Amino acid sequence: MQNLQSEKLIYGITVTRDGRNDDLPYLVYVPAYDGYARGETIADALERARDFIGMAALENLISQRPLPESEYFVPQADPGQLALLVDVNLRTYRHLFESQEVIIRPVSELTTPDELLSRVGSNQPVFLTEAGNGKYAVISLEDYNMYRDALEIVMRMEEEELA
Repeated sequence: MQNLQSEKLIYGITVTRDGRNDDLPYLVYVPAYDGYARGETIADALERARDFIGMAALENLISQRPLPESEYFVPQADPGQLALLVDVNLRTYRHLFESQEVIIRPVSELTTPDELLSRVGSNQPVFLTEAGNGKYAVISLEDYNMYRDALEIVMRMEEEELA
């Protein structure tokens, strides 16, 4: 499979306001992949188009098909359309197909959040266990804080019951 270390793709797209869909009124057409993405705003539609391109490019790489060449020109747009170039860094999507090491740690490591969270980078889950039983998967600082807050609430409730 092709090395994605420095893969940056650039493609021309067109954005159209499509009145047929009130929830996602902006339609992006990506000619290089002959596909579409929709969004609530132009920015949202562009982000979804990047995701579409990233996933389509990975599908090509996994299937060992060549990627469409990057384009450095804005496509021809019809009246009412916005023509743009959009860039996609394939490293953003690499974690979707590369194998990752699974880390399993005891719950006691919750006392060292910096060490635990340093292992959570790159969307790599850390599974916390207690006496060999799975307890929680931490994939972000937000998850860790949510788990710790829930743990504190449970401990307070147990203390109140004992009092």
